[in-house]
Amino acid sequence: MPTKLNDSTVLMIVKAMFLFICLQIDLESYYKAIKMYLMYGKYPDGSSKNFKRLIRDQAKNYKFHGEELYHTIGSSLKQVIIKADDRFARLQDAHLKIGTCSNDYTKVE
Repeated sequence: MPTKLNDSTVLMIVKAMFLFICLQIDLESYYKAIKMYLMYGKYPDGSSKNFKRLIRDQAKNYKFHGEELYHTIGSSLKQVIIKADDRFARLQDAHLKIGTCSNDYTKVE
């Protein structure tokens, strides 16, 4: 039976597809650009006007909790896993737990 995707998962997939197809940038570079903008108010070298506008607009949906970057979804926070290898490891871990899908450990209370 297929797993039902929640809204935040679908949003992440759509965002990743948009970034890769339209802007030719991977999700890791996008998150690093958001982090750089929030920390220093700067953009990666060579950023286009459109990419800078996207980062400024999207940065409103992110904040730091301690030293970690989080995406705000409504009133909840979801940890951003910046490195692709770490994201893959988390997905693999979540889907291998007794055949269930669990993402509770990414929530901040």
